[in-house]
Amino acid sequence: MQLWLLPLLLVLLVQVSKAQYYIGYTDVGGCSYYANNFNGRHTSSGDIFDNKKFTCAHRTLPFGTLLRVTNLQKNKVTFVRVNDRGPVSRSRILDVTTAAAKELDLIKYGVAKVKIEIVGTKDSVNFGLMKRYEMPQEFNEDDLKIGRYYNVSGDELQVRRAYTLEVKTVERFDSALAIATTCLNAGVNSVFFKITEDNGCKRYTFYYGLDLYETSPLEKLKKELERLGYKGKLVRLP
Repeated sequence: MQLWLLPLLLVLLVQVSKAQYYIGYTDVGGCSYYANNFNGRHTSSGDIFDNKKFTCAHRTLPFGTLLRVTNLQKNKVTFVRVNDRGPVSRSRILDVTTAAAKELDLIKYGVAKVKIEIVGTKDSVNFGLMKRYEMPQEFNEDDLKIGRYYNVSGDELQVRRAYTLEVKTVERFDSALAIATTCLNAGVNSVFFKITEDNGCKRYTFYYGLDLYETSPLEKLKKELERLGYKGKLVRLP
C-alpha cells in the first residue's frame, strides 16, 4: 500500500464509524437473552447487571444508546439501553435481559430475528438520564392532541403564560417517548412537551421549567441544561 493512502483511509474509517450511530439507524439479526447467573456481575460499561432491568449487550454501539427492538416473528416491541458488550456468537447482534426477553416473547424460543433501531444517543438525549432508563411508560400517540401540552407521564397540562426553556424538537413519537420516559425515570419533573403539526408531520417540542413568571430562575436552569449537554432557548408560552 502507498503510504500516502494511509491518512485518507483513516479519515474514511472514522467517518464510517461516526456515520453509523445516528437516530434512526437500523440493523436486523439474531437476538437472545442473558442467563440468571449474570446477576450481580459488572457489565462492560461498569453497571451492575440486573436481569429485571431493560438493558442489552451490543458489540459496537456506544454505551447509553437507547434501542427500540422488534421481534420480527412475533411483532413484539421493547426498548433497551446498551450497557454491555456482546453477544459472543456471531449469529446474533444483541443479547437482552430476561425482562426485555419477556416483552419480546423470546423466552420460549431462546433466539429470534429482531430489528433494532436507535431512538436515543448520548448526543440526542442526556447520557446521565439514559443510564437511568428502564421501561417506557404506556401512553399512546393517539391519546395526544395537537396543540396541547403534556408532562412526561402523558398527562395534559394547562400551561399559563409563563417563561420556560425550549430544549429540543423531535419528529418521531418513539423518540419523544424515549425522552419522556428517561426524564420520568430520572425524576426530572419540570420537563414537558407540546405537539404541533405541519403538513401532516407531527412535532414534539420539549421544554424545561414550568410556571416560571420571572426570567431569573431560568438562568440557573439554563446552566443546569448546559451541564447536561443541552442549550435551552428562552421562550414565553403559550
